[in-house]
Amino acid sequence: LAVLTSYPTTLFPVLIISCLVYLIVAVLAVKILRNAARIKDEQIRSDVYMCLSTPIVVSSICLYGMFFPRSTPGMSTISLGYVMFSLWRSVSLLFRMYGDTRNMSDLMYQSNTRLPLYSIPLCCCPCLPSLEPSVDNIDTLKYFVLQTPVVRMVVVVLINSIKVEGYCETTTGTKILSWISLVSTLIAVYSSAIFVKMSNEHILPYCLNVLIRCTNLTQFLYSVLRFIIDEFAQNRALFVDSSFPDGSVLEARVKADFWYNALLILILVPISLVLSANIKPGRSALFDIEPSPYATSVVKPILGARKPFYSSTNLGREETSLV
Repeated sequence: LAVLTSYPTTLFPVLIISCLVYLIVAVLAVKILRNAARIKDEQIRSDVYMCLSTPIVVSSICLYGMFFPRSTPGMSTISLGYVMFSLWRSVSLLFRMYGDTRNMSDLMYQSNTRLPLYSIPLCCCPCLPSLEPSVDNIDTLKYFVLQTPVVRMVVVVLINSIKVEGYCETTTGTKILSWISLVSTLIAVYSSAIFVKMSNEHILPYCLNVLIRCTNLTQFLYSVLRFIIDEFAQNRALFVDSSFPDGSVLEARVKADFWYNALLILILVPISLVLSANIKPGRSALFDIEPSPYATSVVKPILGARKPFYSSTNLGREETSLV
């Protein structure tokens, strides 16, 4: 901070602007979470809390990293873990609305809905086929969503270990790990996009499509922007070391992390605005759902009363088996 305030650089004004933008995200987060507190069903409310907190949690960690650059690798791991878990909870909430996988499959068969493979990011390929909404196909997509928190966290730990041991960031191993991380992210985005597209007719009144897409977009931008910034920093394309008259040096990696955090905070503002406009009473039917009787092991699903709705115990068992 002393260097930034003593010499003319663009970083200090960017830091001030980022603080102001962060205040906007914080105000929107308070509004969003206060609205979410009015959801009657506690199981649904806990998942919604998790997803709606993603912008403020990620932006807080980004702002912290701008003030303490050397903490960025460790704090990014925490931020990544939160984003990955939020993505899984958003998809889990979708299945909670249907009751279970079997009920979801039956409802899709009754409405002649198939699994559309021409979804984001392959929405420009309408020639792709669609699959039967069988239990096996739906479970496969579940695993595709679940794999990304595990793969991404392992990759981040390995890359940070390489950096701590003093190896160059441009090693072949680091680049391979970065590509694996990007592919894992795209697979999760693609799988969750298929879920949203096939369920859009049923979940539209609840604005779950908005919730899942915003969580998905946050995760996608978090990963892709990180990948692009890292490539620029390693190749010295946009970021180079800066030397000052007092002998201090601002490394290219620090500048890259600084701009990455600033851009991510800025991107989270429109995402927060969209969540604030849609997840609120009168707009989302989530606020009209009555609490489920926790003491009863079998309750009705919210979407399609064909199969028993999950209790919290049953849902926990399935998630444990998936892990």
